[in-house]
Amino acid sequence: MSTSEVPHSFTVICRIEPGCLGPEGHSHIDDFCDFLKNNVAFKEHNIAQWEFLPRDSISAPEIQYKIVDKNLSHSMAERYLSAIDNNIDKFEDDLNNKLVTLVEEYFDR
Repeated sequence: MSTSEVPHSFTVICRIEPGCLGPEGHSHIDDFCDFLKNNVAFKEHNIAQWEFLPRDSISAPEIQYKIVDKNLSHSMAERYLSAIDNNIDKFEDDLNNKLVTLVEEYFDR
């Protein structure tokens, strides 16, 4: 299955730490998550549906994977991504690097 054929039932939920936005991060986090939801880079990356939420609890995972409404374990997500020619470690590294860039873009606007 090619990336362009990936059904949008695969969801990646990213919980963003307010601290990544600096000492005043709590006052920016909701707006930043909205900024991410509307970011072209994620809309064009058709591997998944994207959800960006504030990470209000340290017990909540930073990255969570779902198919339809079923949570996937990390190993299940790894197998799923592998089946569509993606490596989960590279996928998560790319995501984290993109988020760093988008924090800068957010404050530069």
